[in-house]
Amino acid sequence: MDSQSLKSASAYLNNLLLARGLLRNGKPLEFAHPSKAEGGKQETMAQIINLVHDLILRRDREQDQRDSLSQTLRAVRADNQKATTTIERLQQRSEDLQRQLSLSQSSERSAKNALRSAESSARSLREEMLRLKTTVQQVRTACANDVRKRDVQIQRLKTHLTAQQRGNRTGLVGASITITPGSTGSGPAGLGRDEDMPSVDDAEYSLKQETTEFLTQLSQGLSDENDNLIGLVRSTLATLRELQGMPEHDMDHVLENLRSLLTNPNFVSISEVESREEEIIKLREGWEKMEARWRDVVVMMQGWRQRMMDGGDTITLDELRMGLGPGDMLASVAEEEEEDEGEIDSEVDMDDEEIDDIDNEPALPSPEKPLSEDRKTDLFDIKLEPTPHHALRESDGNTSTPITVCYDESINTPNTLAYVFNFNGIYID
Repeated sequence: MDSQSLKSASAYLNNLLLARGLLRNGKPLEFAHPSKAEGGKQETMAQIINLVHDLILRRDREQDQRDSLSQTLRAVRADNQKATTTIERLQQRSEDLQRQLSLSQSSERSAKNALRSAESSARSLREEMLRLKTTVQQVRTACANDVRKRDVQIQRLKTHLTAQQRGNRTGLVGASITITPGSTGSGPAGLGRDEDMPSVDDAEYSLKQETTEFLTQLSQGLSDENDNLIGLVRSTLATLRELQGMPEHDMDHVLENLRSLLTNPNFVSISEVESREEEIIKLREGWEKMEARWRDVVVMMQGWRQRMMDGGDTITLDELRMGLGPGDMLASVAEEEEEDEGEIDSEVDMDDEEIDDIDNEPALPSPEKPLSEDRKTDLFDIKLEPTPHHALRESDGNTSTPITVCYDESINTPNTLAYVFNFNGIYID
């Protein structure tokens, strides 16, 4: 290396060392000619050695700082990971507490509803008790009045009998009335008395007009009927317990669960569940039919494209009408959608004849081979196989066909093909 290059390199190194503060006292080092420095060659070599030593020490310090920074960074990352884990755990706990709060609120609402129903039942029972007390008081008052009237009547009868027996004092016996509960006025005297008494349907009829014998008989009949009703209720309750087959102490718990189940706002009857299942089945059948039709259309379009690529004729109007019939297909699809909406709104089941007609509908003709049974039936799994590109050739059939067929090569991928058919304003992509 020539002297000028050595001087340039020495100046460049001195500038770099000065910029980084590695030159002592700011004096440059003579790298090109060490012997020309102030202290001679030995002094210059010593300065160079000191400079190298300072560089080594500085590198060691930087390495230590880098190690400490890496350790600090690892510690910070570990702390961050722990904090993230803690935050996730707290979030999960918060979600659990939120769910528990929702359950508690729903339980509180159900308890409040049960409390309201219990309060209304207690209120109705209190009102019924007050009515019963009033009725009992009225019955007691009526009974007391009847007893007083009976005593007055008995006293009058005693006075009348005493007046009749006034002439015979020796055989005077206190008048008494004996009531026989089982006797009925079935004799001629009783029939005559019944004929003299007013009818029950008469507007002027009153229970006060009846005799003591009739009232006793009526009371006994009502008592027997009441006993029969009580026995019937008891036997009915016993029969119900035997049919249910559960202990008596579980009856209240079962009734409470049944009440909460029937009053639950989310309760859905079995008939409604069945109707919804039927609607889902009908919609699934319609979707499968639409999927089969769409698959036939895709296969037919692939056959047309293959035929055009092989140099055959393009699509003719007669073939389109006879093979696919797009107008009829679109109209039938629209009619099926309207029928499905009408079935969902009115919840009316589809007739078996319509289902048979749809199942027996002839399949659309396809230029391709029929699909195998083990082929996937998913609509979104249909993949068209790419074919080599050939120039489309005109044929005699194109002159009389008002159909425009375009093949878009810009989106030609192994799984993507695009066709645009223009037929009387109908576009199929």
